[in-house]
Amino acid sequence: MLQADAAEKQSKLAQLLIVLGALFFSLMGLCVKKADAKLSTFTMLAVRSALGLIFSLVASCLRAAYHGKAISANCIPKLTRRELLWLAVRSLVGFGSILLEYIALKQMPLGLNTVIVYSSPGFIVLWSALLVGERIRLPVVACLIVAFAGLVITIHPWETADVEAPVWAYATSILAAVGAGLVYVSLGQLKQISYEVVMYVFLSTCLVLSIVVGLLLGVLEVPPMGWSKLCYLLGVGVFAYAAEVCVTCGFARARGNLGRVSVLKFLTPIFSTAWDLIFLHGHLHMFGALGGCLILVSSAIIVLFTKSTVQEDESSAEEQCSASEETDVAIGNSRII
Repeated sequence: MLQADAAEKQSKLAQLLIVLGALFFSLMGLCVKKADAKLSTFTMLAVRSALGLIFSLVASCLRAAYHGKAISANCIPKLTRRELLWLAVRSLVGFGSILLEYIALKQMPLGLNTVIVYSSPGFIVLWSALLVGERIRLPVVACLIVAFAGLVITIHPWETADVEAPVWAYATSILAAVGAGLVYVSLGQLKQISYEVVMYVFLSTCLVLSIVVGLLLGVLEVPPMGWSKLCYLLGVGVFAYAAEVCVTCGFARARGNLGRVSVLKFLTPIFSTAWDLIFLHGHLHMFGALGGCLILVSSAIIVLFTKSTVQEDESSAEEQCSASEETDVAIGNSRII
């Protein structure tokens, strides 16, 4: 009885953490929209990566001090060629995916862009089938058709009089979702590697590429801005890191409720739409609302179906729970990374 109560409390805590993670991710998007329009996307990504590295290093030091251990270079594992390849995919594609999302976000309504990016579960299924050879089940195929129909309705290319963003912005947002799907697949292939190692490599890659590419293109500058704009810029990094921590801890505590907890991630587009209406003076377009509902519902079903299938396959192997949870933590933590 006590064990059941403890499990129920852990489940509720996991759900609360995922909801907070969804809230923080939506606030990160709001900060991107509210930051200075002249601010380079590379600058925002560099600030986000730098703050993430600082917060992660502080957290690692505090954790090591709590357990009475010292941080050293010896903790970096030796990786196989396959693991190095997947780590490169996770880092480089993750950088490109976030970059594309931020570029699209400058041109599109916050809620609409978030809905499109959250169609990534459909692309996870396709990438998994293409690269890992996973079989696509019939219910998932039906959900994929509905999700992609939702994308078409959201973009509504037949409507030229009342468009919410340029066509290239829609394409950029979809490419971000495609990249996010590949990132999630790479995280699944890196389940034997510490999540901290994967995150440090990813953040370092984003920081270096943001600075180098931004300098080469001559767009890595910070225009003069007041305290409010500076706070929005810092908010991008702070909310991104807070969301990652909440989602990581939430998935770690989900255990047997991974499917139900995973669906709560789709609150992010709902929060984003609310911020769009309240703070950005946006409006709900009929096609966007209908297409968004199709995308989110079908994507949530894909996540539920996938998680329940994984749990059924692993229910007889208790020793595999730790590795399974670590994979789900990484996937949830990344979001688009």
